[in-house]
Amino acid sequence: MKALKVSLLLLIAVLFASCSSYQEVLSTWVNKAAFKDHNYKKVFVMALNESKNARYTMETDLSKSFEKLGLQVVTAEEAFPASFTGNAAKPTKAEILAKAKELNCDLIFTETLLKKETESRYVPGTYWDAGFYEPYPAFPYYEGFGLYYDYWTPVVYTPGYFETDRMYFIEGNLFSVKTEKLLWSIQSETFDPTSLNEFSSSYSNLVAHQAIKDGLFKKM
Repeated sequence: MKALKVSLLLLIAVLFASCSSYQEVLSTWVNKAAFKDHNYKKVFVMALNESKNARYTMETDLSKSFEKLGLQVVTAEEAFPASFTGNAAKPTKAEILAKAKELNCDLIFTETLLKKETESRYVPGTYWDAGFYEPYPAFPYYEGFGLYYDYWTPVVYTPGYFETDRMYFIEGNLFSVKTEKLLWSIQSETFDPTSLNEFSSSYSNLVAHQAIKDGLFKKM
């Protein structure tokens, strides 16, 4: 019986874990010829997001991940500190390319939120097994129906409820500064991120590991 209860508890833990936040690579594309016999050294990182806080967080975390791959990094926030904010004029494509060349960047990496979806699902109520049996008169709640009912009803039954899940579809693209050609693309899905910081850190690590897996850079 004990073994059965332990197994049930482990199963419940696994089920709860399966509903937690996660990130998954959906697809990637690589221009393999562009990485053959090429030694890229510096990348210009841009998070295409209207939120200054989100952009700064994403660019900072992506910078750390690219640095672990042996690349030098410049962020759009550093290159254009007054842009992308409020009504300030956003830099043009020509200005970005000119700045990337001025800073001796070989690559430009862009991160873009393509789509956000929400989905409501019903989580059924649960019944809790006390795990032991102590008959009358072991506990005072056996003194009457009211005492018994009031004690156990809130404990053994948990009402069902609706929960909203959030899915974010992200695309990361790596371009050549010199030719402007797409060299690498990664599409991923993020499920129910707990916070911007958690999402940003997890996504940046995902990008770095996939870049290694796809043979773009050496292992960290």
